[in-house]
Amino acid sequence: MSSAEITPTPPTARRRRLWLWCIGGFITTFILIAVSSTTMIMVRVGDKFGVAPIKLWRFYLREWPRAFEPVNLGSASTNQSILLTATAQHLLLSAGGAAAFLIIGWLRRRLKDRSRVP
Repeated sequence: MSSAEITPTPPTARRRRLWLWCIGGFITTFILIAVSSTTMIMVRVGDKFGVAPIKLWRFYLREWPRAFEPVNLGSASTNQSILLTATAQHLLLSAGGAAAFLIIGWLRRRLKDRSRVP
């Protein structure tokens, strides 16, 4: 056996690969939730208000710019509380997805290392 076959991978390179799993899991989970999840918003129809479903990514595109504009006071003026709650839940679930992918990457590495040991 040559020394190239026995040389293990440096620990820093291994950790970097696990971070790729973590970042990939976060991004994948974030996109999947944004595309597949629906939230309810308050909309104005004429002089009345109603509730309508909207995809999360469209909700973000609509509400995040409005969050930084001046608003009128009133119960139906903005969806800011819904925006903050949905964003916090979305980030928390994406962090969970990142953790799940990190565990998968770690298990994959452990199984690969076991298969290398004679």
